[in-house]
Amino acid sequence: MVEDYNKVSGMLSDQDIRHYWKKGIYVYDTEKKFDLEKQLQLGAIDLRFRNEYKKIELMGKNQMLTYDMIKNHSYTKPYELKADEKLVIKPGEIILTTTMETVQLTEQFAALISGRSSFARLGIMVHCCQEFIKPGHGQTIPLQIINLSPYTVELDMNVPICQIIFFKLVTSASEKYVDRNGAKYSEEVAPESSKIYEEMSQEDITNNKKKRINPKQNNEISNSVMILSNGRAFLEIITLIPFLCPSILYLLINPIYNKYLMTNSFESLINIVKDAPLSMMGGSVLLVIYCIIFWKEGDK
Repeated sequence: MVEDYNKVSGMLSDQDIRHYWKKGIYVYDTEKKFDLEKQLQLGAIDLRFRNEYKKIELMGKNQMLTYDMIKNHSYTKPYELKADEKLVIKPGEIILTTTMETVQLTEQFAALISGRSSFARLGIMVHCCQEFIKPGHGQTIPLQIINLSPYTVELDMNVPICQIIFFKLVTSASEKYVDRNGAKYSEEVAPESSKIYEEMSQEDITNNKKKRINPKQNNEISNSVMILSNGRAFLEIITLIPFLCPSILYLLINPIYNKYLMTNSFESLINIVKDAPLSMMGGSVLLVIYCIIFWKEGDK
């Protein structure tokens, strides 16, 4: 048992969390369903996800997510689960939501959000890369639920999906996150889309528009590259023809020379003429094979 909590810092155990409860750390929900005794683990508190969520939805997989779309929040669509509904998340989908619980920290405490092992075994992540909860946090915790598995998964919002781990800092932060100038999500309760555009000046956004290549230009560039590649393949085929032609001629003339000119047999000449198409076919097959090989090489 710690004799003097004022002299220690670091990750908190369940006993430490109880000690600092309402004295630096506090978790609650508006529906009053939070149960500390049930949700408190050995070194963390289990949290549930909210019934309100947003889903990232674009027209197609190849569509570019532009700053205009981010600024207008047009790349996400809001949804809401009913009490008896499950959250259905398809492979590769990203769900933006928040925890049902609100987490309050003083300037002396920070936290990390982490997934639970049971959901990790299903291929479910609870955040992309934003796991740090700043000192002085005072609202819900943002979640980005991602399905990394190849199958669709159902999630129950009454089952805790993540856990929060608390840390006591060596010294208190200079201010609370909620009071910090430029804190974009300091009042987040329901899920919010990205506000990264607030960090860009209008001049930067305008310059990005000028530099951006639209899909039509992109297709024109792709077509040009394909033409150049095919042209290169054609040139390679042309350089190959001088080697194929003697091979074909050899297949035709050599039998004539050996069987007719050496024997002076007219009957042999007739037989050679009959065999000539087969020789030409062999050479033609070689030519077609080389054409296919170099044409595919040009497409790459």
